[in-house]
Amino acid sequence: MGKRIYIFLVSMVIATGVAVLFVVGREPHATIVMSPSMFGGPEQIGAALLIQLQNQITDQKVVAFGVPGQPDWQRAIVRGFLAAAAAEKIPFDVIIAEQRMPTLDITDFSQTEMHSIATNTKTQSEFVELMQAARSAGKRVLIYTASVFTTHLINGNSIDRYEKLTGEKLLTISSGSLALRSNQEFLIDPPCLGSERDQNGTAALGCGLLHASRQVYRKYLPNERFVALLNSSRPNDYLLLVSSPGQTLTAAESKH
Repeated sequence: MGKRIYIFLVSMVIATGVAVLFVVGREPHATIVMSPSMFGGPEQIGAALLIQLQNQITDQKVVAFGVPGQPDWQRAIVRGFLAAAAAEKIPFDVIIAEQRMPTLDITDFSQTEMHSIATNTKTQSEFVELMQAARSAGKRVLIYTASVFTTHLINGNSIDRYEKLTGEKLLTISSGSLALRSNQEFLIDPPCLGSERDQNGTAALGCGLLHASRQVYRKYLPNERFVALLNSSRPNDYLLLVSSPGQTLTAAESKH
């Protein structure tokens, strides 16, 4: 999933001496859940996500929220999401945080338990134990980790392995960069690479971000505000793309 598959069919028309090349590209179909929208800050993006997905979150009780380690405002999206959940009377009781991620400030959520652990271990024993304990107690859980660990575009990451190990299907939100123009594609991380160059096995996420970004170039969205969109290529698996104010550097300028 997330890779472009090409089927090449060559038809030789001998009578006319014309060679016709048919190229058919297939991209995973993504449903737009939230159209590109402007926001005053990252916290507002998090609040909009909560409202958009409120019914699913109420039913599921567990959300795996993945963001890049940088920039810092990505974590502000998670905080806005948590604050909106509390305001809507569906607060998260437990946060399971990937210990290699930057610390998530939860000083405004004094009733929330925080567990910082390694979620991407071989056996995931501590992760599974915490999840089982929270579920048994009927607690609502937020898993705070990296986007490359949450997205179902990447096979074998920590959430994919957890689901296969336990048989659970989690609601996942994976955040990444939104390029508003073609000269901003260098900002997309992880990069969209061919399989022979994808040494980290993360290119499928980058290609998902790139493909979604290219759908908005003709909209000429503003560079002066936060812009976010949300799409989904499978049930309960969401890809959040965000651009930040002043995101106007070209690839050439970024080298200086």
